[in-house]
Amino acid sequence: MLILKKIAIKTFWFNLNLFLIPIGFIYLLIATKSLKLRKIRVFNFFQLDDGNLNFTAFYFDTEVFIKIDLFGSNLKNELDAYEYLENNKLGVSLTKVVFFTNKILITNYLRGSLTLDVFLKQNPHKYNWLVNKVNRVLGDFRKIGFYHNDFLLKNILIFKNSIYAIDFYFANYPGSHFSSSKKIAYDHTNSLEGDKNTFFDDLQTFGLYQRNYAFKYNDILSVIVVFEPNLENLKDLLLLHSSTFSSSVVVNNSPEINLGDLPKNIHLITCHGNIGLASGLNLGISYAKRMGFKMCALFDQDTAFSDSFAVGMIKKINEYTAKSNVAVFSPIFFNNVTGTYGYNIFFKFLFLIRSKPNPKKPIINPDYVITSGSFIPIESFDNIGLMLEKLFIDIVDIEWCFRAKRKNYSIISFQDIEVSHNMGAECFNFFGKNYPISSPLRVYYYFRNSFYLYHNERTPLSWKLVDFFRNIVRILFYLLLVDFRAYSKPIFIGITHGIFNKMGKSVL
Repeated sequence: MLILKKIAIKTFWFNLNLFLIPIGFIYLLIATKSLKLRKIRVFNFFQLDDGNLNFTAFYFDTEVFIKIDLFGSNLKNELDAYEYLENNKLGVSLTKVVFFTNKILITNYLRGSLTLDVFLKQNPHKYNWLVNKVNRVLGDFRKIGFYHNDFLLKNILIFKNSIYAIDFYFANYPGSHFSSSKKIAYDHTNSLEGDKNTFFDDLQTFGLYQRNYAFKYNDILSVIVVFEPNLENLKDLLLLHSSTFSSSVVVNNSPEINLGDLPKNIHLITCHGNIGLASGLNLGISYAKRMGFKMCALFDQDTAFSDSFAVGMIKKINEYTAKSNVAVFSPIFFNNVTGTYGYNIFFKFLFLIRSKPNPKKPIINPDYVITSGSFIPIESFDNIGLMLEKLFIDIVDIEWCFRAKRKNYSIISFQDIEVSHNMGAECFNFFGKNYPISSPLRVYYYFRNSFYLYHNERTPLSWKLVDFFRNIVRILFYLLLVDFRAYSKPIFIGITHGIFNKMGKSVL
């Protein structure tokens, strides 16, 4: 359905352009003759989706930017917008706007100005300056309740270290000429709050995106979700978090268990019952947001690490220069149950590719990583969303990573930093190889959640196909090799609940 929807949208805009291009050509001839224009350069002639024909030309001896409004309402909106900006002393748009008719706009083009993509290619060292400048402009807009609704690269010029916006739409200002419905322009669906992401999407499209992280030690909160823990082991784990992180929060999913006195830099959230791993993580993440932290390090009670782990992760993150938004930074993990390292996972249509951690290649981009031990910027949650609580436990990390990749976020795994983790309740040796065995309840959740995601159109088809065939193998493995009586009921009920969308906490 999603593919058909995209095809339908593309077809609609293609057909609309077939209708608009002849109209735009007629208007271009009229404007050229009326204004006696020379050296015309049209830069969106075959992409008139927004109803505007944009070009540059020489008007007498001055190079100008000209817009012809094919729909008749956009320019009126811009005139109001210009006046509103000037009244609020925000001179970020081109000056000396002249309306030749009610459908043609002429502005000074600013000789010597550079489009943003050209500017960055010539001045890559000014990337951070530019991003800060754009963010400041957007911030100034928001202070007066004025939202730029189409902040595209082609609409930004750099002239003498100043930013000028051209050919734009505005929403949420005291004017009545802008439609309150969402506007689609050049494959971007812009929100009424002003689509800041449009700017960064364009940077990525043109290969110009660069992200330099600068997290401080105090910016990070560790979140530990616990359920029926061994109190002695938990005490040691919390002391490790207390000495490794500046601040931590423990989400206790077993309210009947008193965790005792906690170190001063660890905050306790006690739940009314077992609300699940996903909901527990979300409580910790929400606490981090309220307290102003910029990043969460997520853990369960089965993960341990060295004293230098947090400092090492922060150092690696701050040294990393991203070419796209990063959803999560993760270490590799050593599974204490099997005595082996966890694999890096990649999906290639009908194939699952697993690679062992390789310190010689310190940074890779797998399709997903496990939650425990991962460092996630708060802004990732703002754009991607929190963990899917209806999954309760298992496949929570896989679903979140898939959601992140749909939004063009990357997954980063540092191959030279590790944690130790208990994956599985026990180990099963088959032909000399160790396999982790989960409890019947965890097997129920895995099969339920995987079959639930199979009929979710947003789940990657490659994962659906690979995991479905792997589940057939899992069923045979558990029923024929492990324990038919113990696992047949959880597997059957899990598959049934997943198909019929019976989610949340379950008791077998």
